[in-house]
Amino acid sequence: MQKKIKIKKAKINYASEFKRQLIHLLFGLVAIAIILLIGALNSLFVFAGVFFIGLVISDLIKRGVNVPLCREIVRHVQREHEKHLPGKGALVLALAILVLLALNVIYFNDEKIVLGALIVLAVGDSVAPMVGMKFGKLKMGKRSVEGTIAGIVASFLVLSLLFSPQTAFIAASFGMLAEFLPFDDNFTISIVSAVALKLII
Repeated sequence: MQKKIKIKKAKINYASEFKRQLIHLLFGLVAIAIILLIGALNSLFVFAGVFFIGLVISDLIKRGVNVPLCREIVRHVQREHEKHLPGKGALVLALAILVLLALNVIYFNDEKIVLGALIVLAVGDSVAPMVGMKFGKLKMGKRSVEGTIAGIVASFLVLSLLFSPQTAFIAASFGMLAEFLPFDDNFTISIVSAVALKLII
């Protein structure tokens, strides 16, 4: 008689995830502030540097070097499956912003589009998982319908400061729905939001 093997699912610490999403939001808002201050083109070089420095710090932490502040932050917010690459969330976010800025040079050619895409990435992608973890009942894979709706609403409200309500709603909706695609949502949300804005403005 075969025994059934029970696989325990890793519990997600809400407090830790809240800190993680807060960092995600702040990182995105800082990126927006930098672009507003020095422009999208100059920001491309800034984030290339940020990404490179991030890789170096990640490697040092992995080797056991006590990098002031960084190691503690990583320890408190890192997910279990990310231990092979300390600070993976921040690195991927920095790379996604870098890719978005590079695409702006070769395709979008509109700083406002970059700002709009970053709003969805920073605001919507921070709000969605927090609402989903707390109130999500209708699941679609790892996501929740409630979280996605909350992300759309939050993104729409901020986007409305830059765009018409119709444009803001379309960009927010397409951007947040893009997180259901089978790729890292830092890339899908930002790029799909930017493409949507490019097509309608």
